[in-house]
Amino acid sequence: MTRVIGVLSGKGGVGKTTMVANLGAALSYIFKKKVVLIDCNVTASHLRLHFGLYDKMAFTIEEVSEGAVPNNHSFHIHPSGLKIIPAPLALDSKIDLKKIGELVKNLANSCDIVIFDCTPGLGREVISVCNAIDEALIVTTPDIPSVTDALRTINILEKLEIKITGIILNRFKGKNYDVTVDEIESICNVPVISVIPEDSKIPESILRGMPITLYDKNSKISSKLEKLAAYLIGEEFSAPSLRDRIKSFFRPKKLEKTKELADIEKLKTELRERLKQDLEEKLIELRKKLSKTKTVPREKI
Repeated sequence: MTRVIGVLSGKGGVGKTTMVANLGAALSYIFKKKVVLIDCNVTASHLRLHFGLYDKMAFTIEEVSEGAVPNNHSFHIHPSGLKIIPAPLALDSKIDLKKIGELVKNLANSCDIVIFDCTPGLGREVISVCNAIDEALIVTTPDIPSVTDALRTINILEKLEIKITGIILNRFKGKNYDVTVDEIESICNVPVISVIPEDSKIPESILRGMPITLYDKNSKISSKLEKLAAYLIGEEFSAPSLRDRIKSFFRPKKLEKTKELADIEKLKTELRERLKQDLEEKLIELRKKLSKTKTVPREKI
């Protein structure tokens, strides 16, 4: 049976989308699972950017949910074998996430795991997606606001009778002001199944448009993420050898301005210009509507 996993967070900025991208990449490329990632964060979609997909997509979850795209053509296939259904970048997209359950049914025979990147918070979008998932992963950072919002998310999931697989403690620095694993488990009454450290390689990998589990497989953070992926599917995990770790440590840290990076920068610029143009067109339409509603002032007598 296809497993349908929702990755949730009570607030933004905890690394939820980074977690979705890297777990998907590890499960697909390393553990050879058929994985589909679906970006349900329709108000602030970022998942595609973690894979370097800056250009306009031929289809998104908007077209898929409307039935405008056949299911067998509804994916962007990443070189790792991972399949992605992105969300649109347009600000005025209208997507009915209540239809997401039907999409999952159609995917049931074509993949092993479906992972939803849910909108942060506890709004209607999250509830709509929760009705389509079998289990949930909660991502939090080790600070009081994030843990408090994680607890609120857990309370809602329990009311919906959704299985909570565990909490992922992300961006952990081990400072004396961090909320500890024991404290989080005591507050939330849910096990912390993985502790992922803060790592500067994450923004570097995002710049490259490649999840860290593919970009730098022998790094410490990749090992942590791969171990988590193995835990989710009940498989053994083999950590990289000391020799591989040393080679990874001493590789050049400075990024060169290669053609690949130049192309990424070009696409980012094009994306910003496209969004700016869309906003300008919306403003022009709004001004026209406002001008029609204004009353004509009387002539002075």
